[in-house]
Amino acid sequence: MLPVPPTITINPTQTVPASFTSTAGPTCTAPVTVTASFGGVSGSATITKLGPQLVPNTATVAASPASVAVNAGSSAAYTVTTTAFGCSQGANLGISALTPLPAGVSATFNPVFLLTPQDFSSPTASAQFSVSTSATTPPGTYPLTITLGALTTSVTLVVNGTAPPAPPPPPPRLPPPPVVSSITITRAELQTGQLRIEGTGPKPNATMTVNGQALGTADGAGNFRLQTTGFLAPTCTATVSDG
Repeated sequence: MLPVPPTITINPTQTVPASFTSTAGPTCTAPVTVTASFGGVSGSATITKLGPQLVPNTATVAASPASVAVNAGSSAAYTVTTTAFGCSQGANLGISALTPLPAGVSATFNPVFLLTPQDFSSPTASAQFSVSTSATTPPGTYPLTITLGALTTSVTLVVNGTAPPAPPPPPPRLPPPPVVSSITITRAELQTGQLRIEGTGPKPNATMTVNGQALGTADGAGNFRLQTTGFLAPTCTATVSDG
């Protein structure tokens, strides 16, 4: 009941102030309608009565469980609860930029806006915090900081599994294939025990052998001229090699 004077007498064109006070009841907000009548004409106005607002540090936020372990591709569920001692104005829930979500992870709050009941039926209000991982989320332990206005609380997300193995080292480099030469004998003579062989095609500057005996080297263009003595037979078979 508001202590408003039951009757106020005024003259035409006169303004008379009227004031009243209210006592905070068991609610944070309530509409109050003020009606005035004069000469059979009435009018009214509605104002909102505010209850006691929160002072700093009169609200808290917490989350449970403190840690949840899941396999990559699964989801983790937490409950975020705020407790207010007075009339709270509420705030949006979020994830602190100081602890961003890891790769392949998404998060949702339901509801996003958290506000304790304004009729004081309960000092707390809760929201569900769901974290979904993907098959590509790296295994590890990830701290997450939940914000509710200026209030914060933390939980931990553990993604099970083992880190992918390191890629194998590259195979050793194979040595370059040997240079294959094709030796062509352009001249071969055996006269009075002296053997002379000329040709092309060996590796430049290679040592030339005849029947396993080194007799000279090829020049820079791969040409050679070899000779030796001591052959008694009128014919012979010679094998020429550049290595």
